[in-house]
Amino acid sequence: DIKFLQPTYNFLMLSPFNLEIYYEADFRDCMQKYYQLTTRIFPELKYTSTKISKEISSSKPYQLGIISAYFTKNNSVIADFKGVLDRLPRDIFDITFIFLIENQGDNEFVYKNEKHIVVHTYADPNWLSNTREKIENLDLDILYYLDSTMSSVIQRTLMSKLARIQAVSHGHPVPTGVPSDIMNY
Repeated sequence: DIKFLQPTYNFLMLSPFNLEIYYEADFRDCMQKYYQLTTRIFPELKYTSTKISKEISSSKPYQLGIISAYFTKNNSVIADFKGVLDRLPRDIFDITFIFLIENQGDNEFVYKNEKHIVVHTYADPNWLSNTREKIENLDLDILYYLDSTMSSVIQRTLMSKLARIQAVSHGHPVPTGVPSDIMNY
């Protein structure tokens, strides 16, 4: 059962965000080792949905999930991506925003008027299983992660294969260390 993961993971695993300060290190290698260590300690983080169909529908619009823990005002992720996200052509992409909230507080969701899922991870001991199920049920063609190292819950979620194609944004930029059969781009 993955209920125990929230506090245990946070106490045992250094955030990969902190690893970014080692500029002269081979960060790709560091992140691969981080992923291998994490999934060895917490093998339940390695997950591949059995609900993913093999083919992307040739009919448009493509089902696109955009996931972040930072869909709030006044943060670097929205400052970086909001213009692009707002201009994505809705006739080509049917977008679902997936907001994983880690902490209580000011979490005013900037995409609340669009199709979305909000998960209060701090309040749900089964947040990872529930999030996986919600995303699987969307039957996404593409799942796009905006922040890979800034959020503990995003870091754990991106170790799961939940859509036909999964990609991570340019971020800081850093690789995820997650194998390409899970994180395609």
